[in-house]
Amino acid sequence: MERLTLETFIYAAEDPEYSQYRVLAIIKNYLEELHHSKLYPVFSDLIEVNNSLSAILQQRKNFSESLHRRIIGFNIKDKEVIYERTENLKDKLLRVFDFIKWAMPKIEEGLKEAKAIYDFVDNSIKVKEVGIIPLYKKEGYFVIKNNLKGTLNIYKYEMHIIPSNVSLRTLKTSLVDVIDEEESRLVLKNLKLELTSRYTAMPNPAIYFFETEIDFPFKETVLPIAKRKLMKVIAA
Repeated sequence: MERLTLETFIYAAEDPEYSQYRVLAIIKNYLEELHHSKLYPVFSDLIEVNNSLSAILQQRKNFSESLHRRIIGFNIKDKEVIYERTENLKDKLLRVFDFIKWAMPKIEEGLKEAKAIYDFVDNSIKVKEVGIIPLYKKEGYFVIKNNLKGTLNIYKYEMHIIPSNVSLRTLKTSLVDVIDEEESRLVLKNLKLELTSRYTAMPNPAIYFFETEIDFPFKETVLPIAKRKLMKVIAA
C-alpha cells in the first residue's frame, strides 16, 4: 500500500493533477483500512503528515522569503547574504502551498475516523498488574489475548529513554510465546508463577495483563494500542 509522505506534496508542484489523483487514491486506501478497523500504520502516517503540513503552512512566510531566492554571494562589509530571486521557484512553491490547503481537509477526515477507532479500542482495553510489581518496571512481560485467533500472546518488553530536550520513550517488545485457548485458561489461573517458571531470565519481573473482549485486528490495532497503554502505566 502506498503511503503519504512529504515527497507526495512536494511533487505536486510538477504535476498538480496527477498529485491530486495520487493523494485521493492513497486516502481512499487508508479509509478502506480504517473501515476494516486496521488502525496502524494508517493512523501514524496521517498524524505525521498532518503535523508536518500544518507546520509548513504556519511557516509559509518564512518559506516564501527563503525558498524562492538563490544565494549568489555575501556582502562581508554589511554581513548580508546576497540573493537572486527565482520566480519559477516561487511559482512552484505557491502551487505546493495551494495543494497542501486542498489536501488538508481530506487528511483531517481520515484522522477523525482513525481517532474514533483509537479511542474506542483504548477504552476497551484494561491493564492489570499481576502480583507485586517491582520498583524496576522498565523491563518485564505483558500478556494479551488475540481474540480473533483465540490465543494468549506473551511478550517481553524493555522501555528505553532517548536522550533529547524532551523525554522520549520507546518500547522494544518481542513475542516469547503463543498459547492456545485451552492451555491459556490454566496459565491465567497462576499467571505470575507460570511466567517466572517458564522464563527464568528475570526472577521477579514486572508482569501486566491486558484484558479485552474486542475482536479487532490484533497486529494493526489491538497490539499497538496496548503497547502505548503500557508505556503510560510504566511511566506513571
